[in-house]
Amino acid sequence: MPKALSRVIFLLIVCSQLHAQTLTGKVFAADTKKPVALASVFLSNTSIGTVTSADGSFRLSNLPRGQFDVVISFIGYETFVKSIESTSVPNDIQVELKPRASELDAVKVEPFEKEDWNKWKTFFLDNFIGKSEHADRCIITNPEVIKFRNFKKSKRLVAFSDVPLIIENKYLGYRIQYQLENFEYNFKSQILIFQGYPLFEDMKEEVARRFENRRTDLFEGSLMHFMRSFFTNKLFENGFELRRIILVPNLEKQRIKKLFKATIVESGSGIATLGVNSVAKSRDSSAYYSRILQEQDVKEKPESFTIPADSIGFAISDDIAGFAFTDQLQVTYKNKSEPFSYANYEQRRPVDFLQSKFQMVNNSKQMAVFSNGSYYNPVDLMLYGYWAFWEKLATMLPYDYKPSKGLK
Repeated sequence: MPKALSRVIFLLIVCSQLHAQTLTGKVFAADTKKPVALASVFLSNTSIGTVTSADGSFRLSNLPRGQFDVVISFIGYETFVKSIESTSVPNDIQVELKPRASELDAVKVEPFEKEDWNKWKTFFLDNFIGKSEHADRCIITNPEVIKFRNFKKSKRLVAFSDVPLIIENKYLGYRIQYQLENFEYNFKSQILIFQGYPLFEDMKEEVARRFENRRTDLFEGSLMHFMRSFFTNKLFENGFELRRIILVPNLEKQRIKKLFKATIVESGSGIATLGVNSVAKSRDSSAYYSRILQEQDVKEKPESFTIPADSIGFAISDDIAGFAFTDQLQVTYKNKSEPFSYANYEQRRPVDFLQSKFQMVNNSKQMAVFSNGSYYNPVDLMLYGYWAFWEKLATMLPYDYKPSKGLK
């Protein structure tokens, strides 16, 4: 199985700070035109949700300020997602759920092989639930609903489910209903994209202070903590350091490649099959040359000085901040040591800080950030380092979570 990813695009769904607004509507089936009862209606990545009544109607109160996603799902139908601004919440929405397309439609585009849970269980759990110290206490109670499709031509593994995954996070005390829309791993690029819509519920039978302490601990240094700190322009006060990463040529690799070229010319063979040993004078230098030749042609070098949030940030509105930058940014959280699971993954000892990188992709020009730590469009932000490893279902918190210690 492929190694757990060092790069991941983690798709989080936008919502923002709560205030008193209400969204009402009705849900119908597009094929029968009849009301759909017991459809799930919720705000993604929050604890705000309900189900439709017998006549298909629903009512959601305490809507967030800013932009948020309303998710409506029902077995056998495509998930409906509508992005709404709090400044223009409709009085009543009429939703028609479309039947899910058959798998034959996918075969027409590209043939695939059906794979089972037993084959991909470890790989899926490592990359969806995570490999943190707490992952073994985060359990999918209905794994049999997950389907795998292996597209060998394009070297992709896809996982999906027609019904919500039910996840019990016994470490954080959450029961999560997760509408998995897409889980795709590209074996060639080694990039994972997974997309879905979680609804959080406290496991009331186990509510205790220890859950709050654990949630606060996981919040510190998280991507949510960083985004909230960015929104308030308090990165430094909250323990974050932000640096630009510049790209520099790998001069040592260039030097060794020249040695190979010179050796080939000197031999007069004109055949580029000479081994490392024909350039190196010893076994030690041979190993060194092999290692350098496997490095990237360009190295990443963080700048020595930090930059404030407002050097890349700007106000979009009273409730929305934005940022824009080129290349990559390095984020260091100084108030927390690395967990052992991440250090083991990196095959080294833990260090006394957390370090991540991120960059905008898909030709994105700017990112919108909300006060609760959500950001849009999440598909346009790629994570590396600690966050790529850590930000999975086992460590996920809802966007309406508020730390008890008063962390911002």
